[in-house]
Amino acid sequence: GSFTALNAWGAEARVLLRLGSRTTFMGEWWQPLGVGSPLFAVGSWVRDANTSDVYLDGDRASRLRVAVTETRLGAGISLGRAGNLQLGLKRTRLNAKPYFDAQWTSGSTSVAAQGYAQLRLDTLDSVTFPTRGALIQADWNSRSTAGAVRAAELELRGLAGVRVGPWG
Repeated sequence: GSFTALNAWGAEARVLLRLGSRTTFMGEWWQPLGVGSPLFAVGSWVRDANTSDVYLDGDRASRLRVAVTETRLGAGISLGRAGNLQLGLKRTRLNAKPYFDAQWTSGSTSVAAQGYAQLRLDTLDSVTFPTRGALIQADWNSRSTAGAVRAAELELRGLAGVRVGPWG
């Protein structure tokens, strides 16, 4: 669900809970830095967990429970109704442990700190069934250890709404 106008400066919160074979819990807080200001601060926490099978020579050897937890703190500027630009830091923790397997006594955990930048432009006319507009998102992440950059990645995603024929 989304909650708007939570304080005098117009803070917004979003919460998502998905249950099933893949479980997700997400919470996000957007705080404008003044009444009507295009500048904002954002914080989010996401935990996504599912099971994944491990195969050896075509046979299932084990089943892992994989959980990814991501925490973000950032700041950005709103580009009006078209989107926003964000910069910040995020911490990702990945934990994989056996779902059922006596020979594996413990799991594996990795933690990564990253800088991120995100540009999101959205002119779609509907979230569920767009017929006009486009969604373009560019995400850049930089992983570092002790101040030395190890890797950087750029991910581009796009979606266009089109109308193929008459509805109904």
